[in-house]
Amino acid sequence: MPIVDWADEPGRVYRFQYQFKRGTTARWLLLNPVLEESEPGHEIDTGRFKIGDGLTNWNDLDYFTPGNVSGPGGNNGYLFVQVEPAAAWIIAHNLGSMREPVVVLDSAPSVPVLTDVEHGSDNQTTIIFPEPVSGKAYF
Repeated sequence: MPIVDWADEPGRVYRFQYQFKRGTTARWLLLNPVLEESEPGHEIDTGRFKIGDGLTNWNDLDYFTPGNVSGPGGNNGYLFVQVEPAAAWIIAHNLGSMREPVVVLDSAPSVPVLTDVEHGSDNQTTIIFPEPVSGKAYF
């Protein structure tokens, strides 16, 4: 499970772990749940996942893939992959709305991660980190 450090003021750091909802393909198909808006669900036997919209059952959601953009009013969102560590991720997602990303880092950072998210437009977001990092941003 990813470990995240979060600070709300200097000297106060919280460390927590989180995990996505997960299950086998057969289990997801059988239960067919509705995931909350922006909530990821992971198929542990295929490695694929879907992002909920708060309305659509699992069986009717599209699988999420890097760059899978269905546009404004469409299903899912966008996955950005930052392969090389960088202190600023400039993401042209073309979603037509200012969505807050969920960031998953490839490794635990050496300093607490306080990110600054800037929306240059409805179609671009910049995430700024205190040090270069790699990982994924889900919109």
